[in-house]
Amino acid sequence: MDNYDILEMDIEKIKQLQANNDNDLQQMSDKHEQLIGIILTEEENVIASHRQHIDDMFYLVKQVPDYLDPRNACCSTRSTSLAATSTTTSNE
Repeated sequence: MDNYDILEMDIEKIKQLQANNDNDLQQMSDKHEQLIGIILTEEENVIASHRQHIDDMFYLVKQVPDYLDPRNACCSTRSTSLAATSTTTSNE
């Protein structure tokens, strides 16, 4: 078996690989372990990214009641200014 880079091969060439001796078998095993390591690392990255996205969304959702609470000064001021704007607009 020639020296090869499994990461650069297409699936059809990978399917055709055969071990002709113990050295070939060891090379294939090493490449397999390398691929598994890459897959697991990428999976961990996707999971971490997804977890961060969920945490960010949870934080934002927790903030919504603060913006909807009429006792909140920010919202009361905003509601008052919106009401004033719509009164002005309807009077024109």
